[in-house]
Amino acid sequence: MFDPYHKWLGIPPKDQPPNHYRLLGIELFEADPDVIDAAANKQMAYVQGCATGPHIALSQKLLNEIAAARLCLLTPAKKADYDAKLKASLPKVSIPLAMPIAGTPSASSQGAITANAPAPASPKPLQEKSDSFDALESEPTALKRRKRPSRKWPVILGGAFLGVVGLVIVAVYSLGILNPSKTDKRQAELPVKKTPEQVKEKSQKQDGKNIGDKSDPVKKTQPAISEKELAKKLAGTKWVNSTGASYEWTPDGRFLHNGNERQWKIADKQKVQIFLRPGDASWDATLIFNESFTEFEQRFTGSQDSFRGKLEKRLTDKDIVGEWQHRAGVSFSTYTFHPNGKINNPDGQATWTLQGSTLILRWPSENAPGGAWVDRCKVSEDGKSYQGRNQDGVSIYGKKTSDSTSP
Repeated sequence: MFDPYHKWLGIPPKDQPPNHYRLLGIELFEADPDVIDAAANKQMAYVQGCATGPHIALSQKLLNEIAAARLCLLTPAKKADYDAKLKASLPKVSIPLAMPIAGTPSASSQGAITANAPAPASPKPLQEKSDSFDALESEPTALKRRKRPSRKWPVILGGAFLGVVGLVIVAVYSLGILNPSKTDKRQAELPVKKTPEQVKEKSQKQDGKNIGDKSDPVKKTQPAISEKELAKKLAGTKWVNSTGASYEWTPDGRFLHNGNERQWKIADKQKVQIFLRPGDASWDATLIFNESFTEFEQRFTGSQDSFRGKLEKRLTDKDIVGEWQHRAGVSFSTYTFHPNGKINNPDGQATWTLQGSTLILRWPSENAPGGAWVDRCKVSEDGKSYQGRNQDGVSIYGKKTSDSTSP
């Protein structure tokens, strides 16, 4: 039987059913809401990618459990109650104050052993070991003092070789091979007349231009954008790093980290500083964008750790228009989202709107709170699925089946 906990999330059967922390893959009793939120987003994004084929029903069940765990741990009152129950259910491990080491008598029997045991034998004197060295000293002197070979012959041969080499050098120099004539010396000291081309080339090299050197062309680099242009480019964009954390700049210039507003400022033409946790400088980070403005590197202040990130695709209404398989709770339906913002009937009352990556579905009904059921869903980066909840907390899920709106 297929086990989604084990296959998708790495939770073995012995840890099932998992508690909320194990399900999200975080430390037991984690208190940081940003960590909890990021972990839930990461788990949900992975399970959504597995929502295909024969296991789609299991993936939906698992998504509901992850969403429930996230809601519980991000609600202080529910988290406190859940943590208390979880702590009470955990097995208590008792550690003995002292354990006798194997082979060591206990304190109660030690006295008896001490009283009845014979006195330990006195250690052997070290002199026995030194006797062996005395035996070596008593060996014949002829064995210890061996006659060393004479070192005179290598010295004599080396000196003779150096003398021969010296005589050869004197002979060569006297024949004039290494002694150029005075005419040759004066000729060597005369300046060589250079051609105009050589003079021009030397002047260019001294100026640092190297105009005539075509083998090493100057690399053309794209100039960095200005700070004003960077702020304009960031407006309305959303970025995700390798851990699943999201960084979003609203059209009016506000910065959101995992949906929570945080402070930021431009540090350079390609860099911005973000302050993820007020009052804690260890959470200050710098984002360094590449020239094509599609990726970034994140570096934390005072740390060697760094993360990679990329720009999320900007969703448009065109990504939403088409036919979708929609599920609310356990109820499945097929809906058509028309280009004019209507659902199913181009002239009907049910509507859809896209705000950034959030899809809002509105279903007018007298029985609904406020006169309409409202589904707020997060659209995936590729625009092929969405997930969210309505006012009653019912889980909503959708998957695109066609780009066409024709029946």
